[in-house]
Amino acid sequence: MIIVNDAGITLSIGPKRFGESVLTINDLPDDLYAILISHNQFDHLNYSSSRHSAFNLNKSLWGGFAAWDAIHKFYFAGDTGYTHNISIFRHIGKKYISCYLSAIPIGAYESRWMMKAQHVSPDEAVQIHIDVQSKKSIDIH
Repeated sequence: MIIVNDAGITLSIGPKRFGESVLTINDLPDDLYAILISHNQFDHLNYSSSRHSAFNLNKSLWGGFAAWDAIHKFYFAGDTGYTHNISIFRHIGKKYISCYLSAIPIGAYESRWMMKAQHVSPDEAVQIHIDVQSKKSIDIH
């Protein structure tokens, strides 16, 4: 969801929105409890939101998370790679005993030599779905 009109280093540098946003801040529900932000890269947040610069490298990193209540379990894998011999995802599946919904990154996975540490292939995304014992999964990126 992009609410602002740009997602770049400055208002003049970076991609611009092609059309009007389908949502504004005022459209968010009054009883909204939390907004989870996956990471603060320029392709996800604009500069004024992320405060990301060359001087704060490795101060705020991407990651996955799990969120749950008494009924629902949700797993967000974040930008991630897949290691076949030691799967943290199998550990997550055992610890949280089956998520109802998982958001798994599929996209920007080529060239594999360059992207495999941070983006999974479609086959690896299916394996993550199996490993975390998710009832349903959606693709993200």
